[in-house]
Amino acid sequence: MRRVRYYEYGGPDVLTIEEAEVPAPGPGEVLLRTEAIGANFVDTRMRRGPAAGPLFRRPLPGRLTGDVVGTVEAAGPGVDRELIGIGVSPART
Repeated sequence: MRRVRYYEYGGPDVLTIEEAEVPAPGPGEVLLRTEAIGANFVDTRMRRGPAAGPLFRRPLPGRLTGDVVGTVEAAGPGVDRELIGIGVSPART
């Protein structure tokens, strides 16, 4: 799978796309086949780091926290398996 991270604070140019292993869903979690992710205003502030103020300070590496659209591909323990195959968007969560 691919993920977006940043290892230093700054503008959009610090965002990197990297390969990562597909995680297994844990208890109470689902695995989504992601179709789109959204970077929101808070993401842009956190990406700036300390310059954005103490409220937005997060440790590195940073990752996007915005909306995700996709389809449930797997369910961890304690999750209704009937969710597999269901489309998920911010409006449905």
